[in-house]
Formats: sequence, structure tokens, C-alpha cells
Amino acid sequence: MAACRSPRGTLTDGGQSEEEIHLECARWVFAREAQIPILRWMMHVPNGGKRARGEAGKMRAMGVRAGVSDFIHPMHSPRGRYTGLAIELKSAKGRASKEQEEFLQDVAAAGWLAGIARSLDEFVVLAECWLHDRTPPFTSPTLEPKSKA
Repeated sequence: MAACRSPRGTLTDGGQSEEEIHLECARWVFAREAQIPILRWMMHVPNGGKRARGEAGKMRAMGVRAGVSDFIHPMHSPRGRYTGLAIELKSAKGRASKEQEEFLQDVAAAGWLAGIARSLDEFVVLAECWLHDRTPPFTSPTLEPKSKA
């Protein structure tokens, strides 16, 4: 399925840090779990942020992988179109790493809805597209599955 990225300036507020966006997105998920039970399996993958060298090494030894998106849902969407959901969060000026781009491309090629959100609004668009088996209104050729040419 398609991986997507919003066009700059469409939904972003431009002023929030990635951490602030992340907290808003988590609150949105938690607030809807009672009405939409499948959301209880949407999770944050804690493989980012600054860590002490020893802790970072321990996390790598335990299986943390660079590039895995901030939020994932490892199950089919309720109507079955998408096999999972991956959302990478970035501030308005943030850039996805090579590993993050590759993860999004690979899971999109495997049928996941995968994209980058730069605001709560964009996160909600992606989550609702996954929930309702819709195609997101924004796409980017840079996040489409790579052809094996």
C-alpha cells in the first residue's frame, strides 16, 4: 500500500517540537481506546532520543532497530485493507533518517499504511485512514516502495 508524507505547510503548525507532537498523539490514542478498542494495540517504539552510551548499547543488544517508526500498529486495519500502520513523527523542520525512510518504504511494500506526520492533525489523518481503509490525501514519491529495477 502507499506510504505518504504531507506537503509542507498543509497541516503543520510549524512551532511544536517532536516530543510535544508525540505527547499529543499519544493522548489522542489513549482518549479513543474505549470507543475504538483496536487502538489499544497502537504503540510507541522507544528507540529514539538521547541515551547514555551504556544504555544505548544495551538497547541495541536487546534488539532495538534504527529506523523503526515512532508509532506502529502491527495488525490489519479493521476492514482489512492495510496489514499494519507505521507513523514517523517529525517537527516541522525535522528530516527522516535514511533508516526511517527505508523502514517506511519496506512496511508500505508489505501492505502497511506508512507515513510521516508533522502535527497531531496529520497523525489523526493517517490513523483514521488506517481505521477506515482510506487512501491518505497526501503522498510523496520519496516514500513509495522502491522498484527492484
